[in-house]
Amino acid sequence: MSNNSIITFSEAREVAQKALKDILINWADLNAGEDICFLSDHYMESEGCWFFFRHDNIFISPDKGPADSAVAVSKRGEVRLIADFRATPEMANKYLKFMSEYFIKSNL
Repeated sequence: MSNNSIITFSEAREVAQKALKDILINWADLNAGEDICFLSDHYMESEGCWFFFRHDNIFISPDKGPADSAVAVSKRGEVRLIADFRATPEMANKYLKFMSEYFIKSNL
């Protein structure tokens, strides 16, 4: 989805929902309907991107796929699967800053 225009938060959330759904269904063999919200209400934002996290009610066994993962969406709509560092706020903030700078420098 990457292009030169900046996307809105709502658009980024839709992109993250689709990406996380694809990951969880394809990698983790999760059987889910269309109406399931895969995203938590919790998110993080910086100048270059947002981090979106899997809904807490969705459990993924580590042997089935990306159990501790989240999705980064750049302000231009580029998506990356990332580690979920919510349990360590200092690390989560450092990672957010790192990914934001990466997206900005890469013009993504």
